[in-house]
Amino acid sequence: MSFDSYICGENAAIRSRQPVVEENGFEVSVLDITNPDDAALAMRNIGVTGTGSTIMKNNTVNRVLRINNITTTTEALIIKQEILARGEDAALERDAVSHETEETDVIVMGTFLQVRKLTDKLECQARNLPLISKMIKEALKQESDVEYCYLR
Repeated sequence: MSFDSYICGENAAIRSRQPVVEENGFEVSVLDITNPDDAALAMRNIGVTGTGSTIMKNNTVNRVLRINNITTTTEALIIKQEILARGEDAALERDAVSHETEETDVIVMGTFLQVRKLTDKLECQARNLPLISKMIKEALKQESDVEYCYLR
């Protein structure tokens, strides 16, 4: 089958090859896991118990969230500090750190589990942080909602 007919074939999808390195009987491969349930399945496939895979699945998938228009740099710094306390990170503009700007955006990076813990912590904070917590939870919910993602 030619490459062109493969691409144009009915229901065809192009997928990249999974990176695999083999040497001296060992094999290392990179897994493309974007969903916690896929992580649990991969773990069960190597013999991890159902309980163990359920506990660990939210530690395997990273999320990157952009939060726009945070109206005080103090709120942005609280978000950064709280995600740092969970072993993850957040990026914000330099002027926000020195309070030289009124409004800023933040990019939060972390595992699904740590982002969820961040939202729990933000719920108890002052200012607009409880609202931001609610919005993060809703965005994560929309991401896993098939109807929201594909049927609109």
